[in-house]
Amino acid sequence: MTGPGKEFSRPPPPRLFKKKVPDDEPVTPDSAVLFRFGEQCNNDCPMCSNTGDASLFFHPTETLLRRAAFVHRYGFRRAVVTGGEPTIHPGFWAVVERLEADGFTWDINTHGRSFAKDGFARRGAQHGLKRAIVSLHSLRPVTSAALFGTREDAHHETVAGIDRLLDADVDVTLNCVLTRLNLAELEEYLRAGHARFGERAAFKFVFPSTLGKGGPWAGIATLRYGDVRETVKRLRSTALELRARVFFESFPNCILEDPDAVNLGRWTFGETHYLDDASGDRVYSMRHIEAELSAFGQACRRCSALPRCPGVSRAYARRYGVDELVPLTSGHAPAAKTRANSFNYVRTETAVPWTAEADACTAHAHSAGLDPLRHLWLTEDGRLTRYVTDTGDFTAVEIARVKSELSHLFVDRAPPGVLDDFKNGMRRVLPDPTCGSCANRSGCGRRFQLVDGEPFAREEARIADHIRHLRGRVLDVGCGEQLYRDELATLLRSGAIAYTGLDPDEQSLARLRAAFPAARLHASDIEAFDGEPASYDHVLCLRALNHVADVDQALSRMAMLLKPAGSLLLVECTPFAMLREAEQVAAADRAPRAGHQHFRNMASDDVLPFLRRHRLRVIEHHPASRETSNQWILLLARESAAKAPTIS
Repeated sequence: MTGPGKEFSRPPPPRLFKKKVPDDEPVTPDSAVLFRFGEQCNNDCPMCSNTGDASLFFHPTETLLRRAAFVHRYGFRRAVVTGGEPTIHPGFWAVVERLEADGFTWDINTHGRSFAKDGFARRGAQHGLKRAIVSLHSLRPVTSAALFGTREDAHHETVAGIDRLLDADVDVTLNCVLTRLNLAELEEYLRAGHARFGERAAFKFVFPSTLGKGGPWAGIATLRYGDVRETVKRLRSTALELRARVFFESFPNCILEDPDAVNLGRWTFGETHYLDDASGDRVYSMRHIEAELSAFGQACRRCSALPRCPGVSRAYARRYGVDELVPLTSGHAPAAKTRANSFNYVRTETAVPWTAEADACTAHAHSAGLDPLRHLWLTEDGRLTRYVTDTGDFTAVEIARVKSELSHLFVDRAPPGVLDDFKNGMRRVLPDPTCGSCANRSGCGRRFQLVDGEPFAREEARIADHIRHLRGRVLDVGCGEQLYRDELATLLRSGAIAYTGLDPDEQSLARLRAAFPAARLHASDIEAFDGEPASYDHVLCLRALNHVADVDQALSRMAMLLKPAGSLLLVECTPFAMLREAEQVAAADRAPRAGHQHFRNMASDDVLPFLRRHRLRVIEHHPASRETSNQWILLLARESAAKAPTIS
């Protein structure tokens, strides 16, 4: 990279390597350019990653307006505005309104203080603001003020600004840089932040960069990955417990101990290009920049996570080496292992009489010594029968979510063997409200009642209706155990669709081939499927997402194969429990498909952070909840769609 402007390309130190990413990212209507207003800021964070170069401190409004016109001519229609602090620039609204007039939507990197002002957040949303990454490094005012380099009032302004951004329906991610000053507070930060902002806000934890003017500060200058590994492990565990949206930036996958973890850096967030803030007339690929500034040890070439790993900064590698980087392989990578998506409550011989009144119920007297989460009482023919689970596949937190929070519990009504009739073979059970007034409820597994009717009827009707309205080229990912053969067969016979199915299981494909002789079926995973980009009108991924090894790569591939305005229907199941006889459990364990087949158990909210960077937008979202079955539905469309499909 030569010529005026910033210089990013330098050879890595000896015995290191970097990824080779060309600086030729195409600009599309979905591309987003990082647009810097200057390094001016009214916080003075000691770990600031800005350069401190006086020539970059402030750009006049006229300069920023020329740059806005330049990126518009370049073909951009999305921008991420940043600083310093862009909202304190005297030309902030003039530039934002110019971007809006040119058809832009925009995101912002901010400390959030300006958004505490009356009307500021709503004005931003009205002028095209979609997402905000808000820097907040502690929820303790004293620590927060120290890391802001200013007074405690600034902390309270930031928190108020976050509230107002959320009230304006802006998507907010709290950005927390790890330092020696806040390291011991981070689990408290996540718990308190989730309690205050709820599921509306996401959290991003960042390993600090020492490249900027704050690099020498003692709070980050000697911080190593080994110093934060246990803290990060606790954060990930806490995030699972809270079901909080948590991301990490600048952490190698081996430090996170997760080969599937996605580094939420600038490019992953959606910033595809960088407008040179020195010259203002050059645009670089953000992927290229991030690759040029990172390094890997030679051992990393053996790592299964290398394609998605961010590596370490070259400055870090020069100072500390890369001995902390230990390659992940399929043999010991934790997230590459399969896991269960269900467990069993097994019927016992213990039963007590059913009573209408809680005070007369004796179930609690037969619950002594049993974990309340691991047993329950089912109403059967005028009595209460005890069911227990000894599962080792799920934590107490996960069991509590299935049983107590969502009540995703189902009675297996099928004969011993493989349950394959979900309409008639399963029935939902829900808590008996009588237990709510019982003085002994805390030590008892509680009473449950059978609910008549098909538990999946509402979700299945939505899915079937969507499939009946498909037209054009259809790609079905994980098609083998196809449950909608009648609907698809009708469409194939009429010529309304051209159907392509993918599944790695040859036996399943053979059965489907007999049912759909006109279909094109491939024994392949979606990650390896070599289809033509933008060639499908619709993609179906029905109960297959948890079976793919790499969710990010799979979604990227599905998005790439879709035509603009094409639809992607994702359907998955969250964990659940079956109430079974011992014979049914034994028969299920002997079945050919027994064992763990899922790499993960994603809820629909877990998928949402992946969508923006793959240019997918949500048309309809039906999450799994206590009021629904454990099956969730996301209907997505490839961005740039003029008209979106719907599910009624």
